[in-house]
Amino acid sequence: MRKDKNIITPELIEGLITENESLLIPDSILKAIDKCLVSTPQKIEAQGIVLKNLYQEYERNRKSEPAQIDYSDEIILDAYTVYYMPRSTLIPKIAIDLLSYCEGFQKIPQKLRILDLGSGTGGVVVGLLDLFNNDALSNIFLEIVAIDLSKAALGRQKEIIKHIGHSNSVLKYHSADLSAIESCEEVLQHYAPYDLIFSGSLLTELDPTSVDALIKELPTMLNGMGVVVIAEAPRDYVIKQIARISNMARALDLHVYYPCPPKLECPKVAGKGCWVWRRDEFVCPAIDVKDESLQPTSIFPASWIILSTRPYSIYDGLQSQYPNLIWGAVAPGKKRVVDDVSEQRLGVCTCKGRQELVRRRKADIIDFSSQETAKRGSIIGFSEDFSEVRYFYPPSKSKEE
Repeated sequence: MRKDKNIITPELIEGLITENESLLIPDSILKAIDKCLVSTPQKIEAQGIVLKNLYQEYERNRKSEPAQIDYSDEIILDAYTVYYMPRSTLIPKIAIDLLSYCEGFQKIPQKLRILDLGSGTGGVVVGLLDLFNNDALSNIFLEIVAIDLSKAALGRQKEIIKHIGHSNSVLKYHSADLSAIESCEEVLQHYAPYDLIFSGSLLTELDPTSVDALIKELPTMLNGMGVVVIAEAPRDYVIKQIARISNMARALDLHVYYPCPPKLECPKVAGKGCWVWRRDEFVCPAIDVKDESLQPTSIFPASWIILSTRPYSIYDGLQSQYPNLIWGAVAPGKKRVVDDVSEQRLGVCTCKGRQELVRRRKADIIDFSSQETAKRGSIIGFSEDFSEVRYFYPPSKSKEE
């Protein structure tokens, strides 16, 4: 990246956030986490198991209600910081990588004003600081406003960032209840307008009425090129919110940049919710705690939606590069074997509506045998006769065979 033009490209961003084509959590983040922990490794590990079981219970029982987690408890805060906070640092990195594929977002200003809703222990903030801490992006100044109900979680975030350092940024912290938007509207609007608004794992803990109230406030807080990034756990409760937000966007003069194709009326909003979510695997070394090693989670499953004030879509560049292909977001279905032929059905949301494809090996129809297995949440392009198929899944770099 040339400093005088502030141009971000996929090659630049992916080079900063991957190693050997895998997403990477830097060792500097893990060392900063270690310095902030107050519990023993045994207590952290035991509480980590409790948290894991809690999250699985929400998913397994498909609870149609917000999650309730007490982040003020010292041991819970330690366990969450070790096992789940590192993967949240990927949210801004993946989002900016996705934005870099569209020419309309490649030129960025020298100052970015950013709002992190439900900031907690600081995964998004730490990820931003890490991404912009390099020569290529060093002339970009960050002003970040972090808001969360838990003062304990924000306190932990401050400690982590103190150990990491943030030479080219200004951080502002506020404790506020985002489930009562009217009570924190003054704080939210005080720093507006924002270039980027992040919501990482916030909707999981808000009721639908609060989610709608918050989403309706977003357009008033964005500048003329503003972007909203929402990344949430793929719980049934949450993906219903995501599907509804997708359809709400147009009424709010917002555009879905990713993953929904332009002008698509979400076909799942009346049912179980969006089935397009992605699962990113990444490299995350163990955290050494008092001479014992604790291993953070190495998979980041999330329902994504990126909203923009401008009518740009990640499909713009793909469509111009491959105008003969139909593009959409894919959700692989179950596999089965019939007469020695492996078959997999793929649901695809396209600008022409939802389509179902069949992926078969050793068959003449729609032969995907030379391609990698379709990943949930990847973007797929295919010709009308299925003679050409291309996968696109940044930044894990699905390659054409």
